[in-house]
Amino acid sequence: MRAETAQVIVDALKEAGINFVVYMPDSFFFDVIGAVEQDPAFAFRVLADIALRALSPAVNDPTTASQALDTTDSLLRLLANRYIDVGCVRNPEGVARVVLNLPAWEDYVALALDEVIIAGIRSLQVRARLVRLLVELHDLVPPDRQAGVQRRLDIVRAATVQGDAAPTGQG
Repeated sequence: MRAETAQVIVDALKEAGINFVVYMPDSFFFDVIGAVEQDPAFAFRVLADIALRALSPAVNDPTTASQALDTTDSLLRLLANRYIDVGCVRNPEGVARVVLNLPAWEDYVALALDEVIIAGIRSLQVRARLVRLLVELHDLVPPDRQAGVQRRLDIVRAATVQGDAAPTGQG
């Protein structure tokens, strides 16, 4: 990226009121390794991986999966009412200056929960934790974010009612 282009991005972010510290060498280096401080999605991916490993037949540890869901719940609550749709930074005249490909609310919820729902639906303990997480999250989020949470809650509840979630192992 050329320094002039980078300066346009920096100026647009400053105009939007986004404060940060920038070091602009002759070129930029983009690290492909995630860090929780820089990428909240990375935290959700790590927690989902912990839960998925705990739910694997080789490990069969629903308590660890439930603990991972506890932390996931805490993080989703932090994002629940925050404005996170900052993918387009506009100048005072409303002209788009920077367009960023950033996750939206639904992306975070999908990353945090979808695979865990599939893997954990057969565990009584994990299923109960998922229901509690989703019910409380549904009540917490603004109306425009409730549909995705409700859809997942319906899936978990339907599996319980239909008997698709026969208990296995300790869970």
